[in-house]
Amino acid sequence: MTVSGAVAIEAELLAALDEQAERRGVTVETLVNLWLQQKLSEETPPSAEETEIAA
Repeated sequence: MTVSGAVAIEAELLAALDEQAERRGVTVETLVNLWLQQKLSEETPPSAEETEIAA
């Protein structure tokens, strides 16, 4: 695993993330990466190429 940056997380939020990760049987890092990828895919509009393919 390569760390290219760090983000400060509030202690209470980190504790909640740790609990969720443990419930899912993954690490906090994995859970955060998955959730961030999901959120970015929801927020990112489709590219012009994807729009052309759908049309």
